[in-house]
Amino acid sequence: MLVQTILGVMLALNLHTLENRTSLSGQVSEHGAPLAGAIVTISNRGFVRSVTADAEGRFAFEAVPAGRYDFRTSAHGYAVFERTVILHSDNAHRNWIDVKDLNPVDQQSISVTDLATRNLARN
Repeated sequence: MLVQTILGVMLALNLHTLENRTSLSGQVSEHGAPLAGAIVTISNRGFVRSVTADAEGRFAFEAVPAGRYDFRTSAHGYAVFERTVILHSDNAHRNWIDVKDLNPVDQQSISVTDLATRNLARN
């Protein structure tokens, strides 16, 4: 009887976890042209998942727990794009991100304070 109760609770918790799962899709592009091969990562405490954008620049994460994530896109020759995203599990929200117009590395700006901090860290 105790084993059945424990198994029932575990099943209920797993079903609840599955109900709170969602997906995140999007596209990475540069001036309207798809950016194939970009690495897209979402993470939060104890969770990290990465995918590679396809030839159309599209990416998708499936069966992700709803919640707040750090979103990061990196592609060869471009500065890293980062932002926070909140993924909703209800049908009223579409979890879609368009990453447009990434900054080429040679056009990336840095503040004097950041530069001084980096130089101090090296010494």
